[in-house]
Amino acid sequence: MIMAQASTSTKSKTNVAAVAVVADQLGAPGFDRRLSDKILAAFNHAYASGAIKAANRLKAVLADVETVERAAHERRQSSAIARADLWVAFVEARNRYNTLSGVKDVKTSEMEAALEQMKDAYRLWSASC
Repeated sequence: MIMAQASTSTKSKTNVAAVAVVADQLGAPGFDRRLSDKILAAFNHAYASGAIKAANRLKAVLADVETVERAAHERRQSSAIARADLWVAFVEARNRYNTLSGVKDVKTSEMEAALEQMKDAYRLWSASC
């Protein structure tokens, strides 16, 4: 019995170490996140890459999952939907700035305003994470 526990403990430590190595090499987190976090990451990627229809479907799923998670675990203050909306605001501000960057006769003040809007949107989004 003691040998079985020691063996299980060693396997557990080995698995944790393996997960940490993979996470370091692949940039993945070394821990398991809630389903809403995974869906939010997929939403962020879809929206940022222009897959708006997929992003909208993911946001609807996110709302459903978040409702269930919030009922079960009243622990998170900022909702995943609110963070998704902040991500959308950042991507839209970034796209506006990138569009203006490609225009020749754009006013400097307009470019500066777009840059500040993009920075503000990013700050709000990153503070929510």
